[in-house]
Amino acid sequence: MTEWRHAEKAARVQKTVLEAVVEASTDGVLVVASDGKTLAYNRRLLEIWGVTEELIRQQQTDERITEIVTGKVVDPHALLARVKWYFANPAERGHDRIELKDGRLLDRYTAPIAGTDGAVYGRVWFFHDSTEEEVAKARLRSLASELTLLEERERRQLATTLHDRVSQALALSQMKLDALKPSLAPGAALEVERVNQMLEEALAQTRNLTSDLSSPVLHQLGLSAALQWLADRTEEQAAIEVQFESDGEPASLDEETKVLLFQAARELLMNTIKHARAQHCTVAIHQDQAELRIRVEDDGVGFDGNAILASNGAKRNCFGLFNIRERLTSLGGRLECKSAAGRGARFALVVPADRCVKSKRERKNG
Repeated sequence: MTEWRHAEKAARVQKTVLEAVVEASTDGVLVVASDGKTLAYNRRLLEIWGVTEELIRQQQTDERITEIVTGKVVDPHALLARVKWYFANPAERGHDRIELKDGRLLDRYTAPIAGTDGAVYGRVWFFHDSTEEEVAKARLRSLASELTLLEERERRQLATTLHDRVSQALALSQMKLDALKPSLAPGAALEVERVNQMLEEALAQTRNLTSDLSSPVLHQLGLSAALQWLADRTEEQAAIEVQFESDGEPASLDEETKVLLFQAARELLMNTIKHARAQHCTVAIHQDQAELRIRVEDDGVGFDGNAILASNGAKRNCFGLFNIRERLTSLGGRLECKSAAGRGARFALVVPADRCVKSKRERKNG
């Protein structure tokens, strides 16, 4: 008898703790038995769906609640289909996103309630209001876009200054030194020639710096031409063979997309040079009706691609990839990565075709 009372007390304590945990959750929680009967819920669930506690208590099943919920969502058929699927597959877990007619976004998570013997007794549902989070993400994406364009404008301005002022000053100095040569003694003329060579090196470095800051090819000839220039320049400066492939200049891109894709491709090439120990690299650009794709592939040492992207930039030398992925996401695109140790790496920068301002045909006709 004493053992039974202890067990009963322990069960009451456990029930109280579970109820407190459910009630304290900032997400809406609904626990349903296998026969559809509502077993537990919290106040947050009522707030999210606008359901009264009295209504739930009056209902033996979740039918009425389902009716109210489906009246609030944008796609009730998809919602119900998903619910039925989970009850037809009681051992499955899952997550989906629900769009409400009032503009809110809910993330719905579900898992089976199973005993130690594997028997399933019901299902628990969690509803998380992601509306404010999505608004914040959209704002951050907008700020990132503005920052990208601002950075490129500053780069172009600095590159223009270097070209128009510094490069021209160096070139003018060379011209004046050349004009002095005939009137100088042989020894002085030799020294002037040495200075002239130093000026030539400085001029070459200034030109390289100007191109690094902002590629004039990108803005004058387009993305495909700029990627070919980047491939040729990388091969010239680094001990690696770079092959470029293209099916032609893509349809005109908005400025943000064009700049982002070029910067991302350059970042991937720099990563290849620094870390891949590759002998060969390929840069390719292709566009079809659905998407624009830039591929950067190498035959280097490779790495665990899934672990790198899953680190969200926390691992050493990974922030660049994380940044590329986030910036592509802001355009509705994605970063694909396929790699394994000793098998090289293959990246793809993908953006939807609707980032193009106009089609190739429109551009030709225009």
